[in-house]
Amino acid sequence: PPVEPYLHGITHSELPETYVAWRKDVDLVQHETISDRQRREILEAYPLLPHELLREPSYRAIKHLQMIASRNPQHVAWLISSDGNITQQALSYFLDKENKEAINRMTILLSPQSGGLSDTGMLDGASESAGDVSETTDRSRTENDSEVDVVPKQLHEVYSVVLPSDDDESPPKVIRWFARRNTGELRSAKPVEWQVHVSDVEKTISGMVGRLALVDSLSRCLTLAARYHDHGKRRAIFQSVLGNRQYPAQCWAKSGRQRGIRIEENYRHEFGSLNDLPTAAELGVSDDERELILHLIAAHHGRARPHFPTDEAFDPSSTIQSDANHRIAVPQRFGRLQRKYGRWGLAYLESILRAADWSASANPSSELEVRHV
Repeated sequence: PPVEPYLHGITHSELPETYVAWRKDVDLVQHETISDRQRREILEAYPLLPHELLREPSYRAIKHLQMIASRNPQHVAWLISSDGNITQQALSYFLDKENKEAINRMTILLSPQSGGLSDTGMLDGASESAGDVSETTDRSRTENDSEVDVVPKQLHEVYSVVLPSDDDESPPKVIRWFARRNTGELRSAKPVEWQVHVSDVEKTISGMVGRLALVDSLSRCLTLAARYHDHGKRRAIFQSVLGNRQYPAQCWAKSGRQRGIRIEENYRHEFGSLNDLPTAAELGVSDDERELILHLIAAHHGRARPHFPTDEAFDPSSTIQSDANHRIAVPQRFGRLQRKYGRWGLAYLESILRAADWSASANPSSELEVRHV
């Protein structure tokens, strides 16, 4: 949910605002094979930074956008909601009076070719110029494989897409995004075996809960959640997304920085992991403790608060009825646990598992030597 009401309270007098930015990504990935989900993934991997954004009251921003649209109605823009969802629209969308308020509290990402940026750095619909300021010493992108060698060594690939060629003679176009590595990112360039990662997470969280003032019940739940949090990665569909050609002889948790073609797949391993959690009796916990373990597993990548998107709520190894049961149980469980532990208490417990998962991913105890990935 939006954080602003929790930080500043609910206000009714302020005029809605709109952010505007320019990226050549809008043109680079304007292809029928690119989905809104992939556009979102691009911005998650290569995010819009504060200095790239202009902020305008929405009632003024729409006037400038209409001027840009009247000049380039066939150009496209990305409309980014506060929760990160993206839809692509032709600029002619802004000319429709019915869409006048559709930009309220939205971020509009334009192509530099559409213009709209004044010499003084202000939004100006009459201006035919604009630039992409996202490429710096800390970030870059390439548009074909031959350019990869010019990327500075301190940068690593954070995302890539492959665009099919328009004819049989030309090779596919590869677009890659690069960013400087920081301590919060996976440092491994090699795949990490599934059992290694799970063991690393369990050891990490055991050390964490030993230093926290948690009752034994919560420490036990967190340790078991770490043990079972990635069981859904053992599905063939997930291993295919990772590019693991050794499956099922070898099961991966992390692909490293492999350069296979990205496969778009909605399956979420957190949802799949729910089916692999043993019963409360088998775990040696109470039914209430097992409920918390289920939620921690489901929420360790940010979903399940309160539910999974419909297109992600499935497990290829389960039945349709089982998936339906989980779709219903996940939000109900979230509601019960939030009432029990409090809004911030539940988020705190989730953050412990996420921190352990992050730490183990950044520092795997061993890596695989894989050829022809």
